[in-house]
Order: sequence, then C-alpha cells, then structure tokens
Amino acid sequence: MKEKMRLLLSMILATATFLFAGDRERIGTDSPILLTQGITSDAYQSIGFSNSVSTTIIDISTSNPASLNEFASPSFGFNVEYSTKINNAIFTDIGYERVNPWLPTTAGFIYPFNNFQIGISYHQKYSGSIDFGEIPITTIEDMDGSSGQTFSPVFETTIYSYSFLAAYSFKGIFHNEDKLSFGAQIFYDYLNSKEEIHRITSVEKGGDYSWKIGTVYKLNNLLSIGFLFEKGVDIEGKGNIHDKGDVSSSILSIPEYTFNVRLPNKFIFGLTTNPINNLSFSATLTSVFWNSIGNNNKDIIELSAGGIYKFPELFDISLGFYNTDRKYNETYFDNNLNATFISIGLRISMKNLEIIFEINDSHLFSAEKRKQTNIRLGLGYSIK
Repeated sequence: MKEKMRLLLSMILATATFLFAGDRERIGTDSPILLTQGITSDAYQSIGFSNSVSTTIIDISTSNPASLNEFASPSFGFNVEYSTKINNAIFTDIGYERVNPWLPTTAGFIYPFNNFQIGISYHQKYSGSIDFGEIPITTIEDMDGSSGQTFSPVFETTIYSYSFLAAYSFKGIFHNEDKLSFGAQIFYDYLNSKEEIHRITSVEKGGDYSWKIGTVYKLNNLLSIGFLFEKGVDIEGKGNIHDKGDVSSSILSIPEYTFNVRLPNKFIFGLTTNPINNLSFSATLTSVFWNSIGNNNKDIIELSAGGIYKFPELFDISLGFYNTDRKYNETYFDNNLNATFISIGLRISMKNLEIIFEINDSHLFSAEKRKQTNIRLGLGYSIK
C-alpha cells in the first residue's frame, strides 16, 4: 500500500507538470512547497531571547526592525539551525526536512548613529525538502515495477532573503523615561526550487521585494509595547522542464513557463514587562492572513509567550511556548496541523561575545505532521 501511494502521487505530479508546462502563457499557482512546515519561526515571537520589543544581533533579520534601537555599538552575528525530519508530513511515510540544514539560517550586522541605527541581514525564509522514498520504476511491459529498479523523487525549495533595515528613536515623548522607536526593513526574496521525477526535472527560479514596518514604545523600565506589519512574499519567476534521458524525447520541446509563489501577510502585537530585577516576561499575538494566498485557507492567530531570567555575572535562561496552526475551509485529507513548541534557551555573555543555544520541541502537544525538534546555535559580537 505504501509503495502504491508513492507511485500514484508521483504519477499525478508528473502528469500535472506536463499539462501545466504545455501552456506558454499560463501563470501557475503556488509552487508545490510545503508551506506549513517549511516556514521558519520569526524572532518577534516571544520565545528565546528575542520578541516583538527587543532582539539579539543574531535575530535582526526576523525581528521587529524598530527593536534595533537597543543597540548602542556596532554588532554582528549569525545563527545555524537544525530541525529533525518529520516522517509523516503529508501522508504516511512521506516526510519533510530542511534543505542544507547546516548553512546559516540568519545573519546580520548593525551600525548605530546615536538615535539612528542601520543594518543588513540575511535569512532563510523558507526551506523544505519532501522525501517520497524509493519508488519502483514502471513501464508498459512492467506495470508492477517488479524489475527492482527504483528512483527517488527530489522536491527541494528554498527562499533566501537579503535585507536592509533602519530604525530611529525619540526619547522623552510624554515623560523622561519613555522612548518611541520606528523601524523599516526591505527584503529581496530569492526562490530556488527543483523538482525531479525519474528523468524529468523542473527548475524554478525568481525573485522580488517584500517589506516590514514596526514600532516599539517603551513606557518605562516596567512595560514596552511593539507593533509590526510584514508584507508577505510574492515571487513570480520562470521555470524550465527538461528530460535527462533520451535526447530524442519530445519533452525537450516544452516551453519555459511562469510561476508564482506567495507567503501570507502578518500583523503582530506584543508586549514585554519587567516586574522585578533580572526577570522579564513577554507575550505576542500574530495574525497570519493565509486567506490572502488562497480562498481555501483560513486566517489564524498565533500565540507565543515566554520569560527570561538573568543570573548576574553568569548566564541568562529563557523558557516559553509558541502555538501555530493551519486551517482550511474544505479539507480532503487529515489536515490537523496544530503545533505547540516548548522552548528553552541559554545565553552566555563574555565581554563582547554572546553565545546563544536554544531548543524548540513540538512532540508533546502537536499533531503528528508537526512533531519536530529544532536546535539553534547563535554567535554575536559587539565592537565596543
């Protein structure tokens, strides 16, 4: 049964590819990327050591750009991230994992000018590989694939984002202790996708711009509030299909086609409070406008909350949770995609160097398709 499901799925995908590519003027629907699992969590969520109000240098690419106001000296950093494979991400035994998991997930540099900060950053907005396993090769003479020959379909998609960001702060707006900061960030998003079914390979590449704006209001040392709007990805590009087999095959005549890939807009509200020395709490609500990229998608609310405790002269620890989901108006399969990640982190500061280690795990309170462990290691350095 497992092999028949894989074979059926691959045949459907191959047939759809041929039909799609046959129309020279057609603009395709969203590329077949695994939208739910492949989108990395953003630093404005209240887990780890960043949130919608403040951020670390390793997270500036996915944070509230207004939170750059906290950096008083030039700083740079990067983060690497490893996520365990989800074995049943679509159907049974059809899995998901990240592409090139040991490449940096985020990186950034900030340079401050008094109340003004500028920065550049890099981020993997999407990274996903679908694993179908080994599928028997069938022919007209061998419909059951009894020859023992197999192939492994390749479905890999990444979106790399490069950005410029800036923030400016106003102090003493209503009283001596408050501060109001505004920030903006512009991205260039580049998509690289490869789909390979036996001899047939489809390659899609394209890029476009997206943006993000935010504000942070620090009332005093007790309370800060952040707002943020993020314009989703909307990439239109060109795709090509070619046959790796017999050079006389008619597949070589298939023309170049146009595709479109979109990720949803988001609106974020968060707050942070410091009730006692060395302890802070934060919470974030994120409205994700999934319906804007497809009528069958429902908009959702994501919730995250966490705390950070500082052990003076030693280290900081963080503990939090992040709940997300994906809902549809009509469902045809088991589409329970609810996930709750529990997060724990450790931050060590040594003079100008900062080391951050975090573990995010969703095995306890999540659907089968979302059970995963995520490990992050970040290094930051301040030039003082």
